[in-house]
Amino acid sequence: MRLFLAADLDPKLVVQARRLVDQAKSALPGDDIRWIPEANWHVTLAFLGERPESELPGIEAFFGEIVRNFAEAEMQLFRVEPFPHRATARLLALTVGLALPHEMLAFEDTFQKGHRQQNFRPHITVARLRQTDKDRIREIGKTLQGLSGFPGTYYWPVPSITLYESILHPDGSQYKALKIWPL
Repeated sequence: MRLFLAADLDPKLVVQARRLVDQAKSALPGDDIRWIPEANWHVTLAFLGERPESELPGIEAFFGEIVRNFAEAEMQLFRVEPFPHRATARLLALTVGLALPHEMLAFEDTFQKGHRQQNFRPHITVARLRQTDKDRIREIGKTLQGLSGFPGTYYWPVPSITLYESILHPDGSQYKALKIWPL
């Protein structure tokens, strides 16, 4: 199972995110970028990767304790950029500044043995790259760098946090909610 933890976006935040994504779409024409529909936008709080189904109860228990304290978040939208790293990007993400509960970061020590993701940052996936040619990624990065980011901070009421399974399909990922924690 390919798992991630996410929070849905407040409708007011979607309006701001759309402005930044539309700006990126206009600057990056071409069919080598598959833009994600708004209905699939969410803030990825933790990417858990491929996990055996047998770990699901432990993962649910671990995060169930943590998310109780995650009622409102102060989030800053930055800009659309190649992700996870400029040189090895597989997607474009709207990067966000978001303080996560320090207990959430302990997930790596508890469950991520051999799966550690260096410098994971919360983000909103807005596009997938159909090719990962380094020259094209560099060109995309330079184009996006010239675009403006979002000024200011947004206070975002988080109604729930969801543990999702990402099911990969040729026409795009489908997300299945496995556990929803209302806040």
